[in-house]
Amino acid sequence: LFFNSPTTTEEDKKIVKELNKIAKINIKKLAEDMFKAKSSLKGVKTEEIIEKDYKFYQMGKSKVGIGVWETVDAASVNEKKAVMMDALKKKKKKDGLDYLFFGVVDILKEETHLYLLGDREEKLAKAVFGGKVSGGTILLEKVVSRKKQIAPLLNKKLL
Repeated sequence: LFFNSPTTTEEDKKIVKELNKIAKINIKKLAEDMFKAKSSLKGVKTEEIIEKDYKFYQMGKSKVGIGVWETVDAASVNEKKAVMMDALKKKKKKDGLDYLFFGVVDILKEETHLYLLGDREEKLAKAVFGGKVSGGTILLEKVVSRKKQIAPLLNKKLL
């Protein structure tokens, strides 16, 4: 995430700087090109979007699934929201989950559009993140990491 993720360390930055003494490339342009390539939905099935970066968690007595899709064009993913929500509901049932969340992470705006499948997810998300739910989605500003910013807060609430 071009050093904007909470998971980025000072060591990461130092190593990139050292390696770039050899590579001599425009790191920002490389990151932008990688973001664009990663964001493309061309030929990508809905199930692939959901499964690409998906993790299962046991949080207290609750079985929780959290998927994310990182993009520079959240609108293109959000256009598929109805189809995505149907596929997510099927996955929730198939996997026997108590909760399933899916985040469309806009890596440029540093925000996550968190899809909420039903009342249980909506109630939990409001309690954990605050904010306003609109059309089954809650916008999480300055949130880009499932590992550091989403899962730990949900886990804390469900324990």
